[in-house]
Amino acid sequence: MPKKSFDANHEKYRSKQRKPQTNRKATEQTDAGFSDPALAYLHKKRLFSELLYEHFSGKEATIYVLQGQERLLAAKLYTDARIRSFQRDELYQEGRFITNNKAKKAMATARRFGITPEQALWVSSEFQFLSDLFEAGLPVPEPVEVAGKVLLMEFIGDEDAPAPRLSDERLDWKVGEGYFEQSLDMYARLLKLGYIHGDYSAYNMLLHNDRLVLIDFPQTIKWREHPEPIKVLEQDMRGLTMSFSKYTKCTPEEAAQEVIRRSGITEGELRA
Repeated sequence: MPKKSFDANHEKYRSKQRKPQTNRKATEQTDAGFSDPALAYLHKKRLFSELLYEHFSGKEATIYVLQGQERLLAAKLYTDARIRSFQRDELYQEGRFITNNKAKKAMATARRFGITPEQALWVSSEFQFLSDLFEAGLPVPEPVEVAGKVLLMEFIGDEDAPAPRLSDERLDWKVGEGYFEQSLDMYARLLKLGYIHGDYSAYNMLLHNDRLVLIDFPQTIKWREHPEPIKVLEQDMRGLTMSFSKYTKCTPEEAAQEVIRRSGITEGELRA
C-alpha cells in the first residue's frame, strides 16, 4: 500500500471536526538537518525517516509526529526552560533511581546533547517510568528511545489524526462518568505497581478506541521511595476531580479513598 504524502494526511487531518492544537508544519527539520542534536542523532540511527508535523507546542514541550520505519511515532522535545526548571520541582525529586539501560545511556551522554546529567535525569526518569508501566500492561504509549531532551514513543492515533485529549472532548454525562470510573481504575493500578502519577487529570489522558491512554510522566514518583507520597496523591485527586467536574460530584477526598481501596494497599502504607 503506497504511503500517503504528508500534505494529503495533514489536509485530511485539518478537515476533521477535532482539529490539532497546532496546524504548523514542523520547523525543527530543515534542508540543513535538525536544530536539536538529539533529534538528529535519533534520525541518524534510522529510528524515523521523516519529521511530518508539529502536533502540539506548550511551555513544557513540543510534540512532533514522525514517520517511523513501520509506524508513526511521537517525539516529545522538552523546552530549554522546562529542562532548567526540573531541578526546582522539589516535591518530585525524591526516589529517582535510574535502572533502565536506555535511560542510563541517555544520562551518560547528556552533555553531548547540551544538557547536564542532572537535567537528563528527568527525561530519563520519564522514559523509565513509561517503560515500566508499558511492560506492566497499563494503557500508556510504548517507549522507543530517549536522548538529550527527546523522548521517542508510540504515536497514539491513526493516519488521519492524533488521539484527542479527553479534556478537549464534549461527552454525554453518562459517558464522561464512565471515563471517570476508568480513570479511578487506572490510578489504582498505578498505585498497586508502586507509582503515583504527579499530574493526573483529563488533560493528561488521550481517548483512543474508546479507552483512556495515560501520558506525561515527568513528575511521576515511586511512592515507596518518596517521603510524602500521600501529598502527591491528594494533589493528583484534586486535579482529577476538577477536570471531571462536569461528570461527577466526587470530591478529592472521596476519590483518594476510592483509588486506595481499589489498589489493595492501605492509607497507612502511604503515610508511613
